[in-house]
Amino acid sequence: MVLNEVTLKRVTGNIEIIPGILVGTIESGSWTWGFDATVPAEALVDLEPDAGGSPVELEATINGTAYRLLAERLSRERTFGQSTVKVSGRGKSAVLDAPYAPTMTFTNSGDRTAQQLMADALQVNGVPIGWTIDWGITDWLVPTGVWSHQGTYISALNAIAGAAGAYLQPHRTAQTIRVLPRYPSAPWEWGTVTPDFVLPAAATARESLEWKDAAPYNGVYVSGVSAGVLGWVKRTGTAGDVLAPMVVDP
Repeated sequence: MVLNEVTLKRVTGNIEIIPGILVGTIESGSWTWGFDATVPAEALVDLEPDAGGSPVELEATINGTAYRLLAERLSRERTFGQSTVKVSGRGKSAVLDAPYAPTMTFTNSGDRTAQQLMADALQVNGVPIGWTIDWGITDWLVPTGVWSHQGTYISALNAIAGAAGAYLQPHRTAQTIRVLPRYPSAPWEWGTVTPDFVLPAAATARESLEWKDAAPYNGVYVSGVSAGVLGWVKRTGTAGDVLAPMVVDP
């Protein structure tokens, strides 16, 4: 049996809110947290958006670990003898996407590395908007005039990370976005890699396995569209003669 200790508070005013139920979610392909909570009806006044429509920022602490969240959706439910409010939303990084962030056009007027492009995307007229990048993948040079994207801050970051097969992960509380490799180690090395975390089998409620056949690729060509490089990449120790479909990105 696991007894979890959970607290919830409104950041402004440090107002405690008693959670009846709190569920948090995140996936490898998600750039922000998701959450759902049920609280007493009297907490509604502390969860309503401000006069400008900005959502309330909450801090959930689960077993001593804090998460910053935005209360984006509220609904009240009343039954005989009981009244509750359901609140759901996303993590703090939701402010980098619609409806909080505008749609913009991003370009590079000079040679920039991918990491520099991300830093540029988090600026307005050359002034940082308060978010930082924790870069965790191999960087590369993007020639002048190649980078072009229209969208929000987070869609620009996703486009850059996606070019290298990476993904974005939000920090739990800080205004930081981590850029991480989807597979830090090649699949053929997994048998010798030490895991960062181990989930005990006894604590796993459900497990499923699926066998999947795939072609024994050992090489691939990667290329830019109008500029950049054309590279032949092969698995070390092989001829690189069984080619995967070509990878092309602007």
